[in-house]
Amino acid sequence: MSCILDPLKMLVVAGALQDCIMEETKDKKNDVEAYVYDMRNKLHDNLHEFVMEPESARFLAQLQETKDWFNEDETKGVYITKLEELKKQAGLIKQHYKEHAERRSIDSLPKHVDLVLPLSDIRKKSEMLDMLCRPILMKPKPAPPKPATPKTSASPAPA
Repeated sequence: MSCILDPLKMLVVAGALQDCIMEETKDKKNDVEAYVYDMRNKLHDNLHEFVMEPESARFLAQLQETKDWFNEDETKGVYITKLEELKKQAGLIKQHYKEHAERRSIDSLPKHVDLVLPLSDIRKKSEMLDMLCRPILMKPKPAPPKPATPKTSASPAPA
């Protein structure tokens, strides 16, 4: 009886595993599709100032190409790779947006340029300085020196 159940159990487990893989693949495909629509909307809305027109056109074309590519069935790994490629492409645009949002003093600069000293570098240097100085600042102050007491002579008193 157990000889019959073992192959059946294996079939059930294999089917469940295949269903799980298909579900994960579908989720990754949805992630890529959502990212494409989200970035396309953002490039037309609040990110358009932070990218030059040729780069924007190139990225929008890549997003459209990815959107057209959705009809093909691919593996989970291919969808993950495609999403990483798109995020890498959008990284610089988002960095420009973030820099501008956090630094109000750069209003005179074009919003699509790379800053000479980005906030990420300032934060890293600040953290390094904090790491080096904190132990010094947290070290307790040395105890004040004890006041010198006048020494009395230990010689016998004259009789």
